[in-house]
Amino acid sequence: MTKAKIRKATVGTWVKVIGFDSNGGETFHLVPEAEARPLENMIAVSSPLGEALMDRQVGDRVPFDAPMGRLTLRILELGTEEETEQPKT
Repeated sequence: MTKAKIRKATVGTWVKVIGFDSNGGETFHLVPEAEARPLENMIAVSSPLGEALMDRQVGDRVPFDAPMGRLTLRILELGTEEETEQPKT
C-alpha cells in the first residue's frame, strides 16, 4: 500500500502530526490496545490521542485535550508498515 492510497488514519497506520512542542512534527503508530507502547509512540486507538486521530485525513486539524492543555494538531502524512520508511520524528 502506498501513501497515496491511504485516505484515513486507521489501526495499523502511522500518522505524522505537528502541534506538539517538536518543530518537525511527531509520528504515532495507531495500534490495538494490546500492542500499545506509548514510549515508542505506538498509541492505542482507544486512547484519547488515538481516538482523536482515527478516521482523520492529511491536512485535517485535530483538536486534542493533552495534559498540557488543549492543542490543535495538524496531520501531515499517513502511511503503513508496508512502506519502506516512516518519517523521522
